[in-house]
Amino acid sequence: MSKASNVVANMKKMEDARNQRRRVAEEKKSDKVARAERNAAAGKVCDVDFEELIDDEMENAPQAMNHVSSAKMRICICIRKRPLFAKETLNGEIDSVSMCNPKVIVHEPKVKVDGITKYI
Repeated sequence: MSKASNVVANMKKMEDARNQRRRVAEEKKSDKVARAERNAAAGKVCDVDFEELIDDEMENAPQAMNHVSSAKMRICICIRKRPLFAKETLNGEIDSVSMCNPKVIVHEPKVKVDGITKYI
């Protein structure tokens, strides 16, 4: 292979990768718009970006461990988590607590210093 054909092949790979990234970005954008429309139709006012980030985190939560009896523990801490009320959901509250024995994970929505980038 000549050097010129190598360059052309690399340019083709780069173009394919760029097109793939653009397709993925468009899919994410259309999913975000659809979710925002569903929330608006339900009367729910919340930040779609944070809602999506928290849902992703909850899906990827670690698996729960086997139950350990409190009789076998020296210290036992009990936590009761209630579901959000419909009124809270409509006001834009997001369920941001995941429970996975023996862990309780609070997904705190934050914005980076740049003021644009959202993360959990």
